[in-house]
Order: sequence, then C-alpha cells, then structure tokens
Amino acid sequence: MCGVVLLYSLVHQAAHAQSQAEIAAQQIQRQQQKERAQNEQAEEQRPAVRLPREPVPAAAAYPADESPCFPIRHIGLQGDQAAKFAWALDAAADATGRCLGSGGVNAVIGKVQNALIAAGYVTARVLAAPQDLRGGDLQLVLVPGRIRAVRFAEPAAGAGNGRASW
Repeated sequence: MCGVVLLYSLVHQAAHAQSQAEIAAQQIQRQQQKERAQNEQAEEQRPAVRLPREPVPAAAAYPADESPCFPIRHIGLQGDQAAKFAWALDAAADATGRCLGSGGVNAVIGKVQNALIAAGYVTARVLAAPQDLRGGDLQLVLVPGRIRAVRFAEPAAGAGNGRASW
C-alpha cells in the first residue's frame, strides 16, 4: 500500500511539474508574440529613409526648336565651394554652342546634378538663378549639401549585427 501511495505521489508530482513547465512555455511564447507585435508596430511607425538602389536616370536630351532660346557660349558655376565642383560642368559641356531655352537650361542642370550624384555628392544641389542669357553666359548656382547627423536604425528582433558571428 505504501508503494502505491508513493507511486501515486510521484506520478502526481511529475504531472504537476509538467503542467508548470507547459505554463512557463506558454508564458514565454506569449511574451515573444507581444515583443514581435511591438517590434512590428515600431517598424511601421519608423519613417522609411532608405536610398533608392536604381541608377540615376540620364538627363534628358536638349529640346530642339525652343522659343525663346539663347545661344550659350559659356557655362559657369557659382556658390560656396564652386571651384571644388567645377569638374561637374564637364557633364554638360555639349550644351556650349547650343541655343537653349528653359527646357535646355533644365537639361544642363540635370546633367550637372547627375554628375554630382554619381560621384557621391547626393546632398548637393544645382540651381539656375534669374539671369539674362542674351550675353551667352549661363551661370549655375551650387548649393553644397551638409549632413548634420548620421543615425543607424535599431536592428530588428532576431537579426544579428555581425558581431556574434565569430
């Protein structure tokens, strides 16, 4: 009889321990689901600040027969650090000698801007200030970009950061 009671007691304790383990596993699973839901919600609220991976499109060709148009003999660059970026004007060298209107000037700006972007200067901008083009001189304005801060997004839950891969 003592053996039966002892056996019953052991079976009861094993069943009780198993149910406690199941409860603990369920609690862990609920906690993981809650954390996953919080991470997904935080990801949805985070603004997407990712650079496009496609190449920069080529600037449009110069429009033909623009009216009014002005024969351009020289293209110059003005602004802070313009001398440092004068090389970008080479991208629009074929505009010299052409008769350009507003569409042609926009094409020149696009070519110079794309040259800067291709070289990694993605925050710099090129503009055309109001000017008289009858003299044949097109002056573009360079606005160099400045990056105030670089912030890294938190890695997603379960995503490694490479440090633990050794």
